[in-house]
This record gives sequence, structure tokens and C-alpha cells, in this order.
Amino acid sequence: LDAGLMAVAGPVRLGAVMRNIRKPDFGTDVAPFVLPRQARVGAAIDTEQVGGPPFIFAIDADVMTYATGTGDRRVVALGAEQWLWTKRIGVRGGARFNTVGAKERAATVGSSVAMRNGLYLEGYIVRGGSEAERGWGLGARVSF
Repeated sequence: LDAGLMAVAGPVRLGAVMRNIRKPDFGTDVAPFVLPRQARVGAAIDTEQVGGPPFIFAIDADVMTYATGTGDRRVVALGAEQWLWTKRIGVRGGARFNTVGAKERAATVGSSVAMRNGLYLEGYIVRGGSEAERGWGLGARVSF
């Protein structure tokens, strides 16, 4: 069971989410496996909402530490996104920091290209952090 909420007031967006609220147990007596409860809060500012360029800055953070197979995690992340050429090309970048355990750091860059209204081709690259976090991806997205 997951739950979230979001509030929007002009250029400001605030959000919160809790995942694995009931801490589901998929294990056995011999090999226990429980998904840890996770809570995260975040905020974003969209300068376009106040007459500025199409630019968004966001920050979010885990509220509590949770255990993973590679150690404890409590992550803080920040990022920015800029749209260019009448919102046909979007570029973004960000960073995330694990504040407990291994204290990994990762940096990300990505881009979106609007092929036509509502159809986007996207890609991203992640560097740093744990080996499981590093990589790249390509995709397509349809939005309404």
C-alpha cells in the first residue's frame, strides 16, 4: 500500500509519499524478506508560472532511513529542468546524496525531445553512486 499527496499554489508544488505502508512480508521463517516503509517529501518551483522561462527547480528527501541489500539509505536529491525552443527540447540535470551508510553520490543528466505534441523521446545517464545506480536509458512517452 502506497499513498501520496500534492499541493500546488502558483509556482510552488509540495508533495509527500509513503511507500510500503503495511511493510509487506514476502519471506519465510527461514528467509525473511520485508519491504521497508519509506517516506519522502519534496518541493518544486516552476518559474514559468510567474512569467519566467520554462525552468523548474526541485528538491526532495527521504524522511526516514530504510535498509536495502547494500546498506542503509536516506537520500536527498535536487535537480533542474529547462525547456528550449518553444518547449520542443528539454534538458535536465541533478544529483542525489545518500546521507547514511555508504554515503554514495550520483549525478544525472537527461534530455527530452517533443516529436509532436504529447509524444516525447527521452534519454538519461547516471554516473557515480553504487554500481546498481549507474547506467543509461532511452524511452518514449505519451502524455495527454
